[in-house]
Amino acid sequence: MGINIDKKYAVARAFFKTGIIEGCDVASLATESSAYVRKMTEQSSSLAMKLGQAFVKAASPHKGVLLQTAYRAAGWAHLIGGDFRQAEQLYLKARDMVRRDSLLRAKIDRVLIDVYMYLGDFRESRRRAKQAIDVFKRLKAYDDLAQTRVNFANTLHRQDRHTEALALYKESGDYFIKRKNDVAAAFCYHNQANTLVQLFDFSEAERLYTKAERIFLKENYALRANGCRYGLAWLHMLEGNYHIALKELIDCETNYHKANQPREVVLCQLDRAEVYIGLNLYSDARRIAEAAEKSARQLGIQYEAAKGALFYAKASVALGKTTDAVQALKRAEKGFRQENNDAFLGAVELTRIPFENNLKLRVRKINDARNRFSKAQLPLWEAICDLQILSDWPDDKSILDRLSHNPAIKTVPHLLARWHTMEGDRIARQGRLTDAIKNWQRACKVLDSVRAKLPPVDLRTSFLKNQGDPYCRLIQAELNRDPVAAAAWSEMYKTAGLWQIDTQGVNQNPFRNKAEASLCKLASHITAYSTTLEKNDHRRAPAMPDANRRFADLQEQVRISFANLEMNAVSAQHSLNNAIDQILTVSTQLPVIQFHVSSESMLAFVHHNGVSRVHRYLNGVRIAGELLSQWRFLVERAPFMSGRELKSHVRDERQLLEQIGNWLFGPLEIPKKCRRLLILPEGNIGNFPWQAIIHEGRHLVNKYEIILSPSLSHFVNAQGIKTRSQKIEIFVGDTERLKHVQDEIDIFSRISDNHIAVHDPGLRSDWPDGTSARLWHFIGHADFRSENPFYSSLHMKDGAFFAADFRLRRNTVNLVTLAGCRTGQQSAVAGEEAVGLNRSLLEMGARNVLVSQWAVHNQATIEWMRTFYSLYLEGNSLPTAVKLTSEHMQSLYESAYQWGSFILYGAG
Repeated sequence: MGINIDKKYAVARAFFKTGIIEGCDVASLATESSAYVRKMTEQSSSLAMKLGQAFVKAASPHKGVLLQTAYRAAGWAHLIGGDFRQAEQLYLKARDMVRRDSLLRAKIDRVLIDVYMYLGDFRESRRRAKQAIDVFKRLKAYDDLAQTRVNFANTLHRQDRHTEALALYKESGDYFIKRKNDVAAAFCYHNQANTLVQLFDFSEAERLYTKAERIFLKENYALRANGCRYGLAWLHMLEGNYHIALKELIDCETNYHKANQPREVVLCQLDRAEVYIGLNLYSDARRIAEAAEKSARQLGIQYEAAKGALFYAKASVALGKTTDAVQALKRAEKGFRQENNDAFLGAVELTRIPFENNLKLRVRKINDARNRFSKAQLPLWEAICDLQILSDWPDDKSILDRLSHNPAIKTVPHLLARWHTMEGDRIARQGRLTDAIKNWQRACKVLDSVRAKLPPVDLRTSFLKNQGDPYCRLIQAELNRDPVAAAAWSEMYKTAGLWQIDTQGVNQNPFRNKAEASLCKLASHITAYSTTLEKNDHRRAPAMPDANRRFADLQEQVRISFANLEMNAVSAQHSLNNAIDQILTVSTQLPVIQFHVSSESMLAFVHHNGVSRVHRYLNGVRIAGELLSQWRFLVERAPFMSGRELKSHVRDERQLLEQIGNWLFGPLEIPKKCRRLLILPEGNIGNFPWQAIIHEGRHLVNKYEIILSPSLSHFVNAQGIKTRSQKIEIFVGDTERLKHVQDEIDIFSRISDNHIAVHDPGLRSDWPDGTSARLWHFIGHADFRSENPFYSSLHMKDGAFFAADFRLRRNTVNLVTLAGCRTGQQSAVAGEEAVGLNRSLLEMGARNVLVSQWAVHNQATIEWMRTFYSLYLEGNSLPTAVKLTSEHMQSLYESAYQWGSFILYGAG
């Protein structure tokens, strides 16, 4: 395209370079030069601004029509590039030169409508619009009149006068259709769609965005087409399609960066901040909003700067950073007052509500904000206000009824879910439990429809953080009526289905490489930072905030790459009836112990032979936390015990294990004849020493073959994974300070005749993809990241290999053993299965995963593995091999710290 433009505008290019008029008359040169500058704005606004300035410089000696045209062309380039003050000055200079030409002055006023709108001077914007419209009507310049109405509608839309703006856009669009001006009509379609989104007519908005994009692409208006995609991203965000919205915003932002469109980049950043707020990723929202506000202030666009401050404040409130929130709200309020934007001033006041302790005053302030939103035709914010009032006055039926007529409620998922939940709560208080359950089920269905589309690396794990109420209501409501239904709701709350990247063509997917590259970059940064800390262990360490910010930036890059890669990922959802059937079916194979933990209560469902019952743990969350803390204390001090101290430690350990058994396991009343158990822990419950827990005088591993799984869905899925491969692969990671590594490797050569592949030193790139194996065995160190377990990692020689890395691979492996410290630790995440390295491996395609629950003893680990693999490779089942190995180790070591760490996840 560049070569064609160069040929077409050769005369203009020569004039910009020499300032000499050759080969054409002045009028033709002015027309060609202006067209050249305007055309270049579609490719690069920075280049267009430079060309505009070159045009002005070359035209200055010639004055007249040439200079006036140069001012207008340069002004347009600066307007598109976001330099609105410079655009204003250039257009005013051009206007001064055409004092006697009322038509041309009106055309300049038409552009100044937008200039003053972006500068926040709406009074001047409206004045220019009135002047231009009066002139065009008088002169019967109907094309210009229609275009001016579009500009004026932009100002109305910016001031949230959406119905008035929509009427003007439609009127102008109809005119351009009759005139067969497709490009002008496409502008109107795009702008109509913007207003329709605010008025919540999403289907018509999407149709118009798509129609406008198609026209812009046909006419080679690439940036305008990008603007349509940006609008679609905004629409998808409101619909709750966060995954799609995030990808579209990233694509748009990339295109705007390439074209040097700084204002549009800021808009994309602001919407990304809003997406992250919707996903409860508040730290990311803060970072992006802060960057957007800074860029907007540098560009002099006050409205966008104020929005950045508002989103920064919202995220800060959620994170409990009150001082930051208060300061940001002051900046936002100042900016919106300068813009005379009453609606966003209401948004500022609404964000301040958590700081108000007086109930009546809080409700009054919410109502004041709601009135602002009503005047500004913003049903979304009206709905937010009504829902906020209902949280204080839950039985106000008039507000519930008012919400039922609000278009935002029917189209924005999290609002709809909250409305159904509150309606269910009101009906339940009237004693109509069956009807209440129907409302809570509707709420869950809405939330499931959103999270089922989200990849689990960061997005899905955060979405339900503050939105689990309807699930918890259903679990509590069904406990006495139907325990298996309550258990099914618990299972559905913890999983929206197994996520697996579409394997078809994944290796050819360019986003696969970007995802791997972003994880490699994060791994190398962590390695470099760790090295720096080690070198400076005798001095003060580098500033952690800078390092944390860098980690957050890199993790966002990972998230972005996965968002692109997983657009076609599949999530196997299941209904309530399917979940119930699955529970009943599995319970005929073996007893299932399923835990459910909420903020206050802890439950255990026991399913056996098609019968389900429930046990409630009084003060369960608190007691579980205390017992687990005591166990961690014993485990952490165990390596330093010897002699008499060790005997005392073993006695303390046994007493605690008996206490845990009596409280946690005893009330479950598992039949004595059972020999195998499936345990579905939730969050930290998985970190209890299940093998070592003592019940009725015996360790559980001496009584049962124990299998753990993140969820029942994972267990069923793992049972379906099969391979006939006999291949064994050993991965030797970072083994610094580990002794007897070769002894552990030698175990396999002595007990197996199969081909053994040893990766020593093991690199990130050594982990296979698209293969099958009987066994993978990892030797080395590992890290557990409780704040985001998908970044828990194994230490390879060239950097960390994350749980998220395994999600990029599709392998079928019968058993993966991670013989490192804490490889089986996991953390509680709202609305998610237990999360850790084990879960990522199961979703990669491992049938079973053998992991450690605490920092393991080196010599004991080698003996454990030697015994276990001898038993397993001789033909014993995995649960049997684990049980017999643990019993053997008890004959060698008294402390469970040495013999009880390794536990089996998967199919068993």
